[in-house]
Amino acid sequence: MTMSHGHASEGQVYTYRGCPLYYRLEGPDDAPLVVLTHGGMVDHRIWQPQLLALVPHYRVLLWDVRGHGRSRPGGRRRSIPQLADDLAALLDHLGYRQAVLVGISAGGLLVQELAYRHGDRVSALAVVGQTCWTRLPFRIRLVFASWAAPLLLLASLLTPWKLFQQTLISEGAAHAQERTLAYISEQFSGWSRWEFVRHAWYARGGLRHDPGYRVPQPLLITHGEHEMEFIRKDAAAWAAREPRSRYAVIPGAGHVANMDNPQALNAVLLEFLADTSSTAQS
Repeated sequence: MTMSHGHASEGQVYTYRGCPLYYRLEGPDDAPLVVLTHGGMVDHRIWQPQLLALVPHYRVLLWDVRGHGRSRPGGRRRSIPQLADDLAALLDHLGYRQAVLVGISAGGLLVQELAYRHGDRVSALAVVGQTCWTRLPFRIRLVFASWAAPLLLLASLLTPWKLFQQTLISEGAAHAQERTLAYISEQFSGWSRWEFVRHAWYARGGLRHDPGYRVPQPLLITHGEHEMEFIRKDAAAWAAREPRSRYAVIPGAGHVANMDNPQALNAVLLEFLADTSSTAQS
């Protein structure tokens, strides 16, 4: 299933299609692989609260998505399908045919895209704080797939950048714990106006519309108790449609549920992974 890579990594770089993809591998060589994918405008360190819980039992791949963290520069033309291709290429480079994919926020779209196109590469799927990629709610389509996206970009150009950054932080870290807010603020402040414009524009690319599609793999859908309302509503409806899903709400957490309440999210994720592993072996 895997190549031998040692028990921990300080981080390496795999260059693919002009981008240096930064990654870290932790945990036992012979354990099932779990890939943790971060959201927009942050980096792999968002998953630090999950590492100690996962590495005794699983091989964990952390990576910085193209254009984020240490995977810069990422090029001007990007889309969710391209970012999913990056992850597939990274898995190929490391010698992994299959993995459990976990994604938060925009990373939840990326892992859904990879599972949609390459289902045989994905043994299970966990989505944190995100909606369904193949049947998105109207608000997401409005922002990323129509005339509203240029308006958002125009606002980012006309508004003083620091003020616009604070608006993004207040949206992304609503109801956040202090440690979450500090991390989000530090990450967002490292972005320039033009990096944000490119990021917001690429998110439009590749939206799927396949309402009849059902995720064939075991699926975990979870979000914080104080998640944005449209995500809360769509996540519950999505879980009700999916025959192989389980649904969990993380108490006291906002959009970045894995940092706001790591103990609760870790318990949900570990139970899901254990059940998935036992099903695969039976």
